[in-house]
Amino acid sequence: MDCYLNEGVKVLYRVAMAILVLFHKNSAAWTKEIAESGVDAALAKFANQIPVGPRKLLRVAFGIRGLSSAYIFRVFTKTEMTLRARTNVMSNSRQLIRSRSSENLPTSQSQLNVQMMSHTLTIREEAERRARILQLPGALSQMGDSSPGPRVPSSVGAYPVFNIRSLVVDQQDLFTLWSWLPVRITMYQPVLLYTTEEHGCSLQTFYVRVEHHEPTLLLIKTASNEVFGAYCSSRWIERNQKDERGNRVAYFGTGETFLFSLYPERAKYSWVGVDESKSHVKHSAELFMAADAKMITVGGGDGQAIWMDENIRYGKTDSCLTFNNPPLCRGRDFEIKVLEVYGFGTG
Repeated sequence: MDCYLNEGVKVLYRVAMAILVLFHKNSAAWTKEIAESGVDAALAKFANQIPVGPRKLLRVAFGIRGLSSAYIFRVFTKTEMTLRARTNVMSNSRQLIRSRSSENLPTSQSQLNVQMMSHTLTIREEAERRARILQLPGALSQMGDSSPGPRVPSSVGAYPVFNIRSLVVDQQDLFTLWSWLPVRITMYQPVLLYTTEEHGCSLQTFYVRVEHHEPTLLLIKTASNEVFGAYCSSRWIERNQKDERGNRVAYFGTGETFLFSLYPERAKYSWVGVDESKSHVKHSAELFMAADAKMITVGGGDGQAIWMDENIRYGKTDSCLTFNNPPLCRGRDFEIKVLEVYGFGTG
C-alpha cells in the first residue's frame, strides 16, 4: 500500500505481473492443482499462499522492464477506445452498396495536366486486426520491447478524442474513426490545423496551415449533411516534389492512406494493396494523393475518390481503383459545408 500511494497505479500492475512470474517459476509444484482445478483456481490459491516475503515480491515486481506509467496509460487508453468504437460500430453499422460505375469525373484543366504517375512508398497498411480489442496479457507480453512508443502528453485526459470539438462529427463517430487509424497515431493528441469555419475557404490557406504536417485527417461535411473524408499519410507539401528528370510529381503518398464514410453509412476503404491476395497492384491503383494551386485529390484511377476545388466550396466523388470505393456521397457532386483537418503532433 505504501508503494501504491508513492508510485501510483503502476505498482498494482507490477505486483500482478510479479505473481505471474513467481507462479511460473514454481509451476512444477502446482502441476497437480492445475490439472484438477485449472490454472485460474491454482493461481488464486498460489496468491493466497505465495512462498516469498514482501521484499522478494517487490524486488521481482520492480525488476520487470518496460512497464512504465506511460505504457500502461497507452494500453489502457487504446483498449477503452477500441471497446467503445466496436460497440458503436456494432450498433450503427449498415452495409454500403458499392457502385459499379466506371464514369470519370469531369476534370478541371489542372487535373488534365496531372501526369498519371506514382512516386510512392507502397507500404502495407496495418491490418484491421490490429484494431481488435487489446487484451492485457497480450499487451504485457510485449513489454520486453525497448523501442519507445509515441509520447502521450499529460494533458490528454482519458482519451485523446475527448479534446476534439468538431462541427463535423460527434464523439461516437470519433471513437469509430479512431479505431480505424494506425495504432501508433491514436496515441498522439489530435490538433485542429484548419477549418473553414475559422480560417475561411481558401486552398492557399489550407496549404499554409496544413502542408508540413504528416499525417493529416480530412473531415468533410456536405450541405446535405453527409460526412466522409480521408486519412492522408504524407505531407501535402510533397505536391512540389520533382522526379529525376525535373518534372513535377503528380501523385504522392503511401498505402497507409485510406478513405472513410461516417454518415449516412459507416465504412472504411483501405488501399487495395492491403489485400494480401493481390500479388500485383497496377500502377493505376497507387494514386494516393495529388494537389496543385487549383485542386486537391485523394485516390485515383478511373475517377477521383475525393476532389475539391481551389475555393474549398465544391467537390466531386467517384469510384477509384486505388481504394475500390463507391462514391462517398449520393449525388457525387457536393457542396462543402465544413472542412476540418487534424494533425497528430508528428509534423
